[in-house]
Amino acid sequence: MNESEGLWVCSDIAPDGTYVVTVNLDDDLAFTLDETDTFRYIRYIWDVVARAEHDAAVVAQLKDLVGLELDELAMALKDIRTEHRPLPIASEWPVSFVGMVSHRDLIPRVTIHMKGKPVGQVDTADLIGHAVGVMDALATVDLDAGYYTWLVTECGLPEHSARGAVGALYRYRHRT
Repeated sequence: MNESEGLWVCSDIAPDGTYVVTVNLDDDLAFTLDETDTFRYIRYIWDVVARAEHDAAVVAQLKDLVGLELDELAMALKDIRTEHRPLPIASEWPVSFVGMVSHRDLIPRVTIHMKGKPVGQVDTADLIGHAVGVMDALATVDLDAGYYTWLVTECGLPEHSARGAVGALYRYRHRT
């Protein structure tokens, strides 16, 4: 999965004039999240990551403890997973994630699916980074809305210019 196909997130203005969290999947595919959906989406991501990392730990431990081979480890994981509660339903979003343990290096990874089709894999840390970005966008939507209003009412900027200024604000944000 290259950067042009990646997941990126921002605070964006909706057709009704409110600012919302927007997850962009590619140039033609995006979806918005309200506050409740944002927390559900983040929880879903965290569940997928936790399961992938837990599976990798189980595989490593069983390999060391019992000396199972890869095919036996796969069967053991399949059995253990029957004890897991189901993941939240991700069908409401055009993106879904499937945790896995790489058979090459036994490292946890996540396969990204867009509209049901796999489009790439990321490390679990990358997906957690995406979740943090979603949370950051949620914290920013009210700030962006206030700034937009101020630019229009106090500075007299046309609405389209104010939208552009708010959209470009990320270039000025300092993060340590």
